[in-house]
Amino acid sequence: MGKNPSDAILITKFVDMGIVTGRWPLVQSTRPFLKEEWPIPKFGSPNPLLPELGFVREYEQGYGGFRMIRETVVKQRKLLICQKMV
Repeated sequence: MGKNPSDAILITKFVDMGIVTGRWPLVQSTRPFLKEEWPIPKFGSPNPLLPELGFVREYEQGYGGFRMIRETVVKQRKLLICQKMV
């Protein structure tokens, strides 16, 4: 059974210590992983100092891990719309 991006129930950023320590099981798939089918989504977060604003961050993956390529300040309403599009 292959996995597709539309099958995802949660899109979030995390570290891999749960996998490394064995607390998170690996879900096996017979389908090869194609990075092009799983683009990195935009991540939104509120601004703790200005509640009416938030941040949308875009990342790219390189040889050294992930690197933030863009951070945009948006109104909270736009932040919620961005999160629903993911």
